[in-house]
Amino acid sequence: MTATDSAKKSHFGWAATLGVLLGKAKAVALTLLKMKGLVTLASMFVTLLIYSSVLGWGAAALFIALLFVHEMGHVLVNQRQGIPATLPLFIPFVGALISFKKFPRNAEQEAWSALGGPVLGSLGALACLGIWALSGSKLFLWGAAIGFWLNLFNMIPMSPLDGGRIAAAISRQVWYAGLIGMALLGLWHHEAFFLILACLGLTEINSRLRPVSWHVWAGVAAIMFVAFLTWQAWLDLLLVLLPVLAAYLAWKSSRKGGQAPSEVQVRSDAVYFAVPPAKRAMFSALYLGLAGAFIGALWWVNSLGAFTR
Repeated sequence: MTATDSAKKSHFGWAATLGVLLGKAKAVALTLLKMKGLVTLASMFVTLLIYSSVLGWGAAALFIALLFVHEMGHVLVNQRQGIPATLPLFIPFVGALISFKKFPRNAEQEAWSALGGPVLGSLGALACLGIWALSGSKLFLWGAAIGFWLNLFNMIPMSPLDGGRIAAAISRQVWYAGLIGMALLGLWHHEAFFLILACLGLTEINSRLRPVSWHVWAGVAAIMFVAFLTWQAWLDLLLVLLPVLAAYLAWKSSRKGGQAPSEVQVRSDAVYFAVPPAKRAMFSALYLGLAGAFIGALWWVNSLGAFTR
């Protein structure tokens, strides 16, 4: 056997070994893709990398942990109620979310599911406060403030936020107040994200309360267009396409005479949102109590210098 033949066999052996390894790696990858939680871990890791460039590793990890605790509150309540739902998915600069695989049976179940996030999230914020008290670390005081703020923001009574889903068991009319509040927040703070959330809230009203006319959607598009021009937020101008598309679809529907809800749908909605007055009062008390507690806690930790890192 010549040296050349030996080299060829050596190269062939390495290639064969590499092929086997790649085949096994592919099989392992496919197995991992089927595992529960992989999407959650992957999205968490990507979000950590992005947030660390802005907040630093410690603050980014703490922020994501607080988001995770909040979302797991929903997951645990859903499991207890027998509602199949996904694990949390992290989206950079948006937050985290879970989605129902099967919608709750009624507004009461939906409200309990929504309450799980702020309740467990508040425990996460209190844990940060406890660690700060023991260690004196300003990072955890900041984490407590962020935790209270995240939970308070989620209590805005506008679906799809937690507050809106709790309000479904109180009165869907409250969604209008949350929608207006979110829009004003966006305009006051020059935040396109808040305006997009307001658009989502209007979409929820359109699908779960009453149809929104194309005139309203056109007005929303005009307000967003003027706002983004005033703020010189050129990239955000693309977001105006969302209410424009909604206006077009609503206009097209009106040209066809609209689509009135069927009698079955009306009865179904009446059953879904039928919550006894006593339970409406209970959910109102829980909502106001939690929101008030978050406001008070946020004011207190802010007075301690939580946001002056």
